[in-house]
Amino acid sequence: MRLEEWRAALKMKGLRICRAKTVYLHCDFVGVINDEELQITIEGQVVLQVMKFKYLGLFVPSDEDIDSDLAHRLQVGWCRWRAATGILCDGRLPAKLKEDFAGL
Repeated sequence: MRLEEWRAALKMKGLRICRAKTVYLHCDFVGVINDEELQITIEGQVVLQVMKFKYLGLFVPSDEDIDSDLAHRLQVGWCRWRAATGILCDGRLPAKLKEDFAGL
């Protein structure tokens, strides 16, 4: 299996796969492979399959549904906006400071 070859190559370089944190996401958009037939193992231990995971701030789903990622990004955007408006709309702060903050 290619995963075992990859693990062995990493081990030769002094790296190892943390099996406790390793999960996999199977994307089968055309429905050809049955998920029950697909089982991934590393050194005999079964790797947990997940339906979505977060990678570089993006939620990657196993299907074509991106609604959860879109909702998450909108929520983060509104949180940042609320944090910024508290500073940008404060009349007690000098305009130069506000310009510097807005430039971040």
